[in-house]
Amino acid sequence: MNSTPHPPDKEHTQPADQTSDYWLTEYPESGLERNWAELRRPYTAEMVDRKRIAAAIDNVRWHRLNAAVAISPGLILRAIIPEAQRAGFQPLAMGIGADPIDYPEPHLLDQPRREVHPDYFETGYLLGLRRLVRRTVFSAYFLVLTDEAGLVVFDRDDRPIPEGLLTNACAARLHELCKGTVDGSPCECPCRQPEPKAS
Repeated sequence: MNSTPHPPDKEHTQPADQTSDYWLTEYPESGLERNWAELRRPYTAEMVDRKRIAAAIDNVRWHRLNAAVAISPGLILRAIIPEAQRAGFQPLAMGIGADPIDYPEPHLLDQPRREVHPDYFETGYLLGLRRLVRRTVFSAYFLVLTDEAGLVVFDRDDRPIPEGLLTNACAARLHELCKGTVDGSPCECPCRQPEPKAS
């Protein structure tokens, strides 16, 4: 298992030449940098596969680190988290992908998908770790295949977040994990404002 996220930003624990861990950087929108890891390159070399991973990222369900989760992804996360922490990546939350992602078995990855018999596909899914550093959100995503997790994407998110007093969860775009207060004061994130009543 190679589950240690290596941020391509030298300010955050890794030297400048560590960018060799990534083969492609994309900018899906202003302020969001997406780095595709060399480790899982055979599964992301094609644009269609990167789009599938990106769609799966949008459907990752986030949990607090001490939350009870399903056994199989939970065991993998319990192995990934200490490795990430030793590398200087201190996660605020862990995520489990809701979307299955099918791939041919490794020895068939270079074959046209339509020519591969369905019996030779394996179903994977994503796991994620998220960290907040000041007002920047870092997310590491791992592609799990046959219970082996490998880093597939590392995101740096500098998109604007609301001003005011925010919980770490809201600042990290994890509004569903917000506890509502910061040192006894209410979180000022707009996500906590009541919806206006219909007239």
